[in-house]
Amino acid sequence: MAAAPSGLHRPRAPADGYTLLLGTTSELVISPMLAPQSYDPITSFEPIAIICDSAAAIAVHPSLPVSNLKELVAYVHANKDKANYGSAGAGTVSNLAGELFKHVAGLPELVHVPYKGGGPLYSDAIAGQIPISTPMMSEQVYQFHKQDKLRIIAVLSDKRLAAMPDVPTGVEQGYPDLLARLFFGVFAPAKTPKDIVTKVEQATQTALQDADLRKSFEASGFQTLANTTAAAAATYVADEVKRWKPVLAQFKDKPQ
Repeated sequence: MAAAPSGLHRPRAPADGYTLLLGTTSELVISPMLAPQSYDPITSFEPIAIICDSAAAIAVHPSLPVSNLKELVAYVHANKDKANYGSAGAGTVSNLAGELFKHVAGLPELVHVPYKGGGPLYSDAIAGQIPISTPMMSEQVYQFHKQDKLRIIAVLSDKRLAAMPDVPTGVEQGYPDLLARLFFGVFAPAKTPKDIVTKVEQATQTALQDADLRKSFEASGFQTLANTTAAAAATYVADEVKRWKPVLAQFKDKPQ
């Protein structure tokens, strides 16, 4: 299976099922909205299955007097001069999670501070150099939470993560549109014969029925989807495009 390279180009592989794309939110949703690409994320590929997704989270330094999103919103309004959040980088899902939170909570004063990856972000977040952060949920981030190095106040998924059930979602805290996920899916070049797509789809479904594989995903903070059909994958991508379009339109040329 061919993974998506940096700077994905127009698909040139034969539509025969032997070359597949492991595509993510970055290549198939974010990049095409931020800048013109040599491919169309909808028409250039045949969706086969969304394997799993990883949710972003909203975390604060334990010194902040907040334990939920309502209190965080009040804190930001009351501390406009020092209200900023850190992400893993401009244009990442981590960044978009913060921008989406600003959008749905009405917090234009919340300033974005981009880092060059998760590592530097975690270091400053734990040290209290950045009061609010939007990391991608992972076993490592969850351990920071359990050790009281960070306080995760919301995971931005539609339901609580199986391996991290004590962390509430943004949805259950009154923000139904606060969903920020990085999906991982299998895609084929456009016009791949239907019987080949179906064969790969069925093989993927069989693999995802493996209990050990699913537990491995869950332990790392990934969610496997209940519906892994090609049709469900197409709907998932279309919904993500719809979700992020109004957010990305605000900073299309220069992510904040």
